[in-house]
Amino acid sequence: MVARRARGGSHPGPLRALLRRHGLERRQVATVAASSAWGLACMTGYAIPALDLPFYPWPLLGLPLYPVILVYGVLRYQVLVANAWARRALAWTLLVGAAGLLATVVGAAVPLLRLPGTEWLSGMAAAVAVLVLGGPARRLAERVVYPGRTVSAEDLKRWRQNLLATDTRQALWMRAADLISQSVNMPVVVGDAADSPAGLPVLRCLHRDGGWTCCLEGWDAAPPGIRRLAGFFADVLVEQAARVDGIEASRAAERERQHRDRLAELGALAATVAHDVRNPLNTISMAVALADADIRREVGDQVRRVSRLADDLLDYARPWKVEPVPLDVAAVGAAAPVRSDGSRVLADPRQFRRVLDNLVENARLAGALTVEIEVEGGGSVVCVHVLDDGPGIPVEIRGRVFQPFVSRRVGGTGLGLAIVARIMEAHRGAVTLGERPGWTTCFTLTLPAAA
Repeated sequence: MVARRARGGSHPGPLRALLRRHGLERRQVATVAASSAWGLACMTGYAIPALDLPFYPWPLLGLPLYPVILVYGVLRYQVLVANAWARRALAWTLLVGAAGLLATVVGAAVPLLRLPGTEWLSGMAAAVAVLVLGGPARRLAERVVYPGRTVSAEDLKRWRQNLLATDTRQALWMRAADLISQSVNMPVVVGDAADSPAGLPVLRCLHRDGGWTCCLEGWDAAPPGIRRLAGFFADVLVEQAARVDGIEASRAAERERQHRDRLAELGALAATVAHDVRNPLNTISMAVALADADIRREVGDQVRRVSRLADDLLDYARPWKVEPVPLDVAAVGAAAPVRSDGSRVLADPRQFRRVLDNLVENARLAGALTVEIEVEGGGSVVCVHVLDDGPGIPVEIRGRVFQPFVSRRVGGTGLGLAIVARIMEAHRGAVTLGERPGWTTCFTLTLPAAA
């Protein structure tokens, strides 16, 4: 992993960069550095005959250990980037050794090659040997550096059976990472938003055009056999991702059906309760007509409160239907100042006005002195923030303010914010409770933006 130099700063030296690394990454760098240092030390043996020094070039005898050290680092510390170096070094070592041995044997067996002026024949023989032995040497080096294997039908069956036990995306990514890591003998990251710690290879799953694709990232230095195995595994993973999508879609449809059924039951119950409650309320109102003024006022307040509760219950339970049109929030006529960046929303004017009025009224009844509405556009959605400086939402109910019968003020029915959430859901939008610097309460309405 290459660190990008900060603008205006100095580039750290190699030793400092090594010391800044940790764990597996440091061991990877140390292994490559050790093998390179060993190779340089061995190469000093060529200077001995070049300088006509009176002793044997002993350092050259350690040259075969260079690829051994590098191969050890590749296998022990997953130095995947060094695979190409190790394969190349080992292949050339095998090739030079085999060509030299073949040239020696041929030279000893063919007297013609020992005659003066026939050195070019020896060079040609060595070139032919390199061409003939090049392919086998590279294949042998690949198998030594990183042993691979072919993908069998049993492998595909085993992968599918293991992945079939998962029914969520997260579980699928975790199980897939375990399987592919076991298959290639090194850690592999799998997921739809997967980062690659310490330069590990990644199987990145992307959802495009209604289907899944799986991309191999960081596998360039892997041998062809390993890449081919990862490709087969990616095909199986795409199949299983589509299967999990179907399971999650079925669950979502079932949750939506159950939600509609509950709302339908609640609507029928609310209609019955409202009807049964209003008749006694009328009787009570007439019964106290001749009572004292204080009694009439108190009974009237309670009758209106119960009647309002019945109305809110009917509103919450009924199926909301909206007719969205391009709408300028500043022109809705909300009961609070509107600051807009000019963005327009797709909303039903009457119902959206009701949402804003509900939030503004709640803020003022809770004790807010200042209420403002801010409109911010952002691509395909528009955020409408309803802000106030009131006492704020109590901590104990912040997580459930949009549930029925949760209220932050005395005398409230507890259905106002629940109705707001239902109306926003009908608009294919949402309402959330957030935070805004300078304000104690911020309700954010998210709506589709008008083209």
